[in-house]
Amino acid sequence: MYIPNALAEEIKFYLKNLAQKGDIEAQKLLYQIEQAASSTLTTIEEIPPEEIGLQC
Repeated sequence: MYIPNALAEEIKFYLKNLAQKGDIEAQKLLYQIEQAASSTLTTIEEIPPEEIGLQC
């Protein structure tokens, strides 16, 4: 899935603000986004849902 850079940056900015206020879920999501962005071999489909935070 492709997300435009401008939108990705807005999402990261929003999550950083929430994380700085102590939002644990925002911290987890921000960490996962940064990990996915730094890994060129990993796609979102390869990450198990429990690591993404989806409670199915």
